[in-house]
Amino acid sequence: MYSDIQEIFLAILRSTFNSDECKPRLSDLSSDQWHWLYQLSAEHGLTGVVYASVNDQFANSQISKTDLFSWTLSAEKIANRYQQLVGSIRKLSAIYTENNIRMILLKGVSLSRYYPIPQYREFGDADIFLGDDFQQGNKIACDNGAQMDDSHLTDKHCAFVFDGTMFENHKTLLDLECRAEEILEEYLRGLLACADSEKVGYGAKLAPPMFNLLFVLRHTAVHFAWSVPFRSLCDWATLLYNERSKIDFKELESVLNRSDMLCFYNALTCAAEKISGLPLSKMLIGEVGLEYADRIIEDCFYTNSRALKPQTNIQKVRRLLYNRWKYSRLLPDSYIKAWINIIRRHI
Repeated sequence: MYSDIQEIFLAILRSTFNSDECKPRLSDLSSDQWHWLYQLSAEHGLTGVVYASVNDQFANSQISKTDLFSWTLSAEKIANRYQQLVGSIRKLSAIYTENNIRMILLKGVSLSRYYPIPQYREFGDADIFLGDDFQQGNKIACDNGAQMDDSHLTDKHCAFVFDGTMFENHKTLLDLECRAEEILEEYLRGLLACADSEKVGYGAKLAPPMFNLLFVLRHTAVHFAWSVPFRSLCDWATLLYNERSKIDFKELESVLNRSDMLCFYNALTCAAEKISGLPLSKMLIGEVGLEYADRIIEDCFYTNSRALKPQTNIQKVRRLLYNRWKYSRLLPDSYIKAWINIIRRHI
C-alpha cells in the first residue's frame, strides 16, 4: 500500500509517540532515501519531530552533508521559533491581564505540550480568543506596539503582529457557514462561559479539554476538505490520548451526533491510532466511519505531496472532484461550504 520510505516514516511516528513501538533501524537507507525521508517530514510539518527521533542515527548513516545540514538547521529554527512565540505570548498575556482581559490560546502552541519535545512541534502564528473583548483587545495590542495585518482579515478573525509574532484574534471560534459550525459555536462558547480556564506556564490560558477536542476536530475537518498533513493526525492523537480521562464521552457523542461529526470523529481517531501507535480504540464511539481510516492516511500522503500539488485551475478542479468521497459520509453537512471555500481560496 505504501512505499518503503512511507512505511519507515509511519514507523518513526509510532515509535515517537509510543515508546513501546520499535524504533526502525535506518543504517541501510541510501542517501536518496534519507533525502526523501527529510522531504516527507517537511511536507507534513514534522521536520523537527522526525529529526528528534532519528538524529541519533545520523553518525553511521548515508545521509548527505547537505541534507544533514539543512535538516539540523531547520530543526534549530523551529525550536528557536517556539521560544520566541512563547515569549511573545507571555508578554501579550501579561498586557491583557493588566487590562482584565482573559486571553485563551487555541490549537497550535497549546497542542505542543502533548508532544515528546514541545519545541519541535511546528506552527506559524498564535491563535487567541478574547470573547467579548475582541475589539478592545485589538486596540490594547496596537497601543502596545502591535501592527494590524489586513491581509489576514476575515469574518472570523483579524490578525496583528506583536513582538515579532503573528496573532490571529478570533471574533468567532468557527466560520459559521454551515449548521454543524453553528451548533458547535454555541456549545463551545457555553463551555468557556461555565468552566475555569487552565493556566499554563507562560501566563496564557487554555480552554477545557472538551472544548479543545471539539475545536481541533472541527478545525481539522475544515482543512480536510482540501488536505491535512500528518501533523494534524499527530495533534489529534496526542490531544485525545492525553485528555481522555477528562472527557465525558456520552456528552461528546451527543454533540457529535447533533453536529453530524460522529463519522469523521471515528475515522480520524482510527487513522490517528494507526499513525501514532497510541491506543485510541477505547475512545471510539461505535463503529461508524472506521472503514475510512486507511483512506485518510492515503489521502494525507497523496494530497500533501509537493510533486502532486495542483498548480493550474484545471488541476484544482480535478482535486475537488477527487475529494468528493470525503463528503459521502464523513462531512455531509459541510459539502456546500467546502466547495465554496476551496474555490474561493484555491482557484
